[in-house]
Amino acid sequence: MATATEVRQAHQDMLDAAARLVDEVGHTSAGGVLRSYWRAVRLMRQAGCPVPALADEAELLARDLLGARGVRVPHPRRTAS
Repeated sequence: MATATEVRQAHQDMLDAAARLVDEVGHTSAGGVLRSYWRAVRLMRQAGCPVPALADEAELLARDLLGARGVRVPHPRRTAS
């Protein structure tokens, strides 16, 4: 079970990922991008994705969902760990 801190951090990470997607896919409506992202979040939660990995996994799935709709989506940027 996730701790309250993990849930808060995951929530912030999801908001950041959603904003990043909207910025990167500026040629598509923000509403369409956000719907795809939050659908991906829901699907990843239903699949049992751990809370700390939820934002990253949902972002990858959202990029796939948008690509399947014919939206040009740049490859995700790698973050320095």
